[in-house]
Amino acid sequence: MTPSLLRRGGRALVDDAVDRVRGDVSAFALLHVLPSLPFLLGALMWFTSIDLRGAMPEERAAWLPLLLLPKVAGWGALSAWSAAAARGRPCGVGAAWLVAAKRLPETAFAGALYLLATIAGLFTFVGFAGIPVALTALAASVSEARVGALTALRRAGGAATDDLGRSFAIMAVCALAWLFVALNLLVLPMLLLAFGAGGFGIDLSMPAAAFGIDRAATWALAGCCAWTLLDGVLVVAFAELQRDREAEGEGTRFEGFAEELESRAAAGARVTTERVA
Repeated sequence: MTPSLLRRGGRALVDDAVDRVRGDVSAFALLHVLPSLPFLLGALMWFTSIDLRGAMPEERAAWLPLLLLPKVAGWGALSAWSAAAARGRPCGVGAAWLVAAKRLPETAFAGALYLLATIAGLFTFVGFAGIPVALTALAASVSEARVGALTALRRAGGAATDDLGRSFAIMAVCALAWLFVALNLLVLPMLLLAFGAGGFGIDLSMPAAAFGIDRAATWALAGCCAWTLLDGVLVVAFAELQRDREAEGEGTRFEGFAEELESRAAAGARVTTERVA
């Protein structure tokens, strides 16, 4: 079996994912950014409360994880949209949400696995190995095959073993991009203040007091905004990876079928030659 000549590397998959997002920013906003806003705003309110009170706001800790539910549903819709576009059958925003709604148990399972892998990766680097499995399983569950959650998870296991290099490259590129975006968002307000943005007639006394390097809300704003952008690119990139994996599987099956036909033809010709002899 010969490897596919169309096999893309991890960096190329991320580039294609960015191009796909840039090609339809409105769809990306409706499928991913809009469902992410409740958690983003809730996290900012939570960290702002820490800045103002100097203590953990215990009464808000219970409902904050619930705001992730629209975000998880958005991951499923975004994966359905990008998976369909990668297969040359683009679907609209409404169709993508419909697919995510029909496959809600599978998308919720894969989304929860992605969240758990991300949280585990903050404590141990090995935890990040679950991210490619979760996101490729998400893409498989909303694809045309519409497999179940466990079947999609079993098929996606190769993303962390056979395709470890490409999966690691995707995550590494997105992590560097997240760091770049977060640092820019962290430094931008202070640069505006340092270069006299107040001279345009804008009163920046309140932002200057609220956003500082020692403020939890500043770090939350930078980190959450960067994560909101880059985790969407990550979902699209792994949908592209899953498409490559399916294409390679289809090509491998076709090559095996062709070899079987050739062997049968050769066996038939050999039998014919022996009979003539």
